[in-house]
Amino acid sequence: MRLSTIAARLSQAGVAVGAVALTAMIVLITVQVISRRILTAPMVVADELSGYLLVITTFSALGYALLHGDHIQVTLVTDRLSDRLRRYLRVAWCLVGLPYVGLLVWRSAVLVLDSYHSGSFSVTATNVVLWPIQAFVPLGLAVLFVQMLAELLEALNLLRRGAA
Repeated sequence: MRLSTIAARLSQAGVAVGAVALTAMIVLITVQVISRRILTAPMVVADELSGYLLVITTFSALGYALLHGDHIQVTLVTDRLSDRLRRYLRVAWCLVGLPYVGLLVWRSAVLVLDSYHSGSFSVTATNVVLWPIQAFVPLGLAVLFVQMLAELLEALNLLRRGAA
């Protein structure tokens, strides 16, 4: 199986996890609003849990966003460049981005392991154990890394073939 296929499947799985987390966040916030406005009994955990779900949603979808070109892009200059030069820039972007994302994967994984070994939990009424939520950061970044590596290989292949 090709790396691009594996990366696309990982990205699809990540965005599915993100969609579930986003749906849970929407339901939680809706229940919070109803509870606060109609029942006059606010849920004290809603803000905290919504924040955790936002982290899961954001980091789970990073690879998918790269796969579909949905990250924020300013193409004012690059749209005016030749196809060949844009392909070289794409390779350069991947070569710069891969070590950076790799470093983020590594350092965030170290943070998760530290949280796991120390038994870190939120200092709130919920006392949520933090490492399972924190684990979505290096996992999402790892999927982004694999997707970026697949992008690099595709860009190099396009350069080699001279295709657009």
